[in-house]
Amino acid sequence: MANGMAYVHRIVAYEKYGQEAFTKHVHHIDGDKRNNIPGNITLVEAGEHTRVHAPWMLACPGSRSTPRMMVGETCGDEVRKLTRKRYCSFACVPIGYKIEWPQDAALVSLVAEVGYSATGRLLGVSDNAIRKRLRKRTKPL
Repeated sequence: MANGMAYVHRIVAYEKYGQEAFTKHVHHIDGDKRNNIPGNITLVEAGEHTRVHAPWMLACPGSRSTPRMMVGETCGDEVRKLTRKRYCSFACVPIGYKIEWPQDAALVSLVAEVGYSATGRLLGVSDNAIRKRLRKRTKPL
């Protein structure tokens, strides 16, 4: 409690578990931190909570824990996971997130009609991705 205030999930955990709530982390079972009903609250040790929500922190250089191992999805190689990277190499990154871009003329006319942000939303990319694509592939006026 800081400045006389407490988070709702901490109050619910205290009502459910008593003094033990002050020594452990409060975990929301369904992952929704706004769902503070007693059935969705459980207490976990700090290390377990980190393992659930921020596994990359367990293997950071300088941490006291041992580095975790990961296996490449495509290559099958086992490598040490020392960063937030999810893949061991570029070869193991799935290519499902690449989009099919419209032709340059169609992209320019779409941007002229609805703008960069709306075009990005339609294609599932950021407005900066649209700007960069047009900058690289079209001639300046």
